Amino acid sequence: MVKKLKFLISPEGEIELRVEGAEGRECENFSKPFDSALGTISHREYLDSYYTTQTQSDTLHTEVE
Repeated sequence: MVKKLKFLISPEGEIELRVEGAEGRECENFSKPFDSALGTISHREYLDSYYTTQTQSDTLHTEVE
């Protein structure tokens, strides 16, 4: 499956970075170059798919202050 990054920016300026098409820690490795560029990470949220290898997508929720 093709890996994709989606950036959602709220009116308050919070950024949510969503990774699709990656399994487990592959999600973090794929998004790592953007983590420092976006600023301080105040929250990470993983879906159940992060903890299994049978799924097709993971979500990384990142809010920047």
